[in-house]
Amino acid sequence: MTQPIRVLLADDHEIVREGLTYALHDVPGIALVGLAKDGAEAVRLCRQLQPDVALLDIEMSGVDGIQAAQMIRSQFPTIRTVMLTSFADQSRIQQALAAGAQGYILKQASIQQIVEMIRSAYAGTLVMSPEVEAAIQRGDPLEQHALTERERRILNLMVKGLNNNEIAEQVLFSRATVKAAVSMILEKLGARTRVEAVAIALRLGLIDDQHG
Repeated sequence: MTQPIRVLLADDHEIVREGLTYALHDVPGIALVGLAKDGAEAVRLCRQLQPDVALLDIEMSGVDGIQAAQMIRSQFPTIRTVMLTSFADQSRIQQALAAGAQGYILKQASIQQIVEMIRSAYAGTLVMSPEVEAAIQRGDPLEQHALTERERRILNLMVKGLNNNEIAEQVLFSRATVKAAVSMILEKLGARTRVEAVAIALRLGLIDDQHG
């Protein structure tokens, strides 16, 4: 039998913790294994419980959800972090993605939507509520992520599946320069791998539709 997806929930509102505990209790394939009142406790419980997915509220006292996501990504890279929040503003979305969050879900989402996003995040897919995607599309993603012209050129070639050596030949840069640029692109997009960086770039509209 397939093991359930182990979920940790961190939220400083007891009613949210209780509500999601009740809602997720009988969902097939989902096991809520821990509850945290703040980001610091979430990090401690990640160390103790090793969940698959951590659902993190953003606005928490002390260590907030974005700080917790950064710490979890650094200390436990196999744990997916998903922000569960009431806010869909550009600043928080950008900070969450930069922190390595695998998803950004609004609290008004239905439990079915939340469950589907947990499953998708666990599978490695970047997930966002429709309202969050709309908020991203209202801005200028290239400006938001401050990619240089060189980085944009390299990112477009990454989308085509070229490796560092092939990119170096295309843009006439040294392999060391390309490697450094790829590392910077991953950092700016909050991605752990080239594949994830490409997925985020496509999702955020950073790639020209005519890229090839």
